[in-house]
Amino acid sequence: MATKSVPGLLIIFALAFAMLIAVAQGSPLVQKGHIMQHCMNIIKKAPPYGMPSERCIHVLVESNIAAVCGVINAEDEEKISVERLVEIASKFGQPLEPGVRCGTQYIVPHPPPPAPRRSTSMRG
Repeated sequence: MATKSVPGLLIIFALAFAMLIAVAQGSPLVQKGHIMQHCMNIIKKAPPYGMPSERCIHVLVESNIAAVCGVINAEDEEKISVERLVEIASKFGQPLEPGVRCGTQYIVPHPPPPAPRRSTSMRG
C-alpha cells in the first residue's frame, strides 16, 4: 500500500514546487534582478544609454515597479540611475505616483503646474 501513495506524493511535491517557483518569480527581488540583468544599458548611472531590448521592455512591463523600488538599496544606486529607471518604466506603461519613494532617496516628483494661459483678446 505504501508504494501506491508514492506517485501521489510525487505529484503533490511537483505541484508545490511549481507553485513556489511561480511565487518566487513574482518577488520584487527577482524582478529587480531581471531588470538589472536585461535593462542595465538603459538604467546605468552614466551615459551613453542604449536602446531597450525587447526582453528589457518585456521585463519592465511585467514587473511591479513600485515593489521593485522598495527593494532597491544603496549598493544598487551606485550602479543605476533610479530616476532613469522610473522614467523608462513610465514610458512603458509603469508610471509611479508623484511622491512615491524609489530606492533609498529618490522621490517621484510632482508634474509642473500648467503654464498660464495667454490672453488672446485683441485690443483696439
